[in-house]
Amino acid sequence: RLAELFPESVRRVKARELQFRASPGTEGAVLRRLKDGETLLLRLVGEATTVSGKKGRWVHAIDSGMESGWVFDAYLEKSS
Repeated sequence: RLAELFPESVRRVKARELQFRASPGTEGAVLRRLKDGETLLLRLVGEATTVSGKKGRWVHAIDSGMESGWVFDAYLEKSS
């Protein structure tokens, strides 16, 4: 498991639903909606920005099914 190899890169969704996008930004196609508590492995972190009044960064991540996409990290928390 990648999460065991890179525990510092694991994040948990802290929103009822979080859009998992094909590209960074609100214009990116929604691949699926992540549920609260799902875990992701972060791969790339973009520049700081503001979306819907929240400050954060667009991050490229891998979900538990090994699919990759982009999420806004203001809705993620460190996994313990």
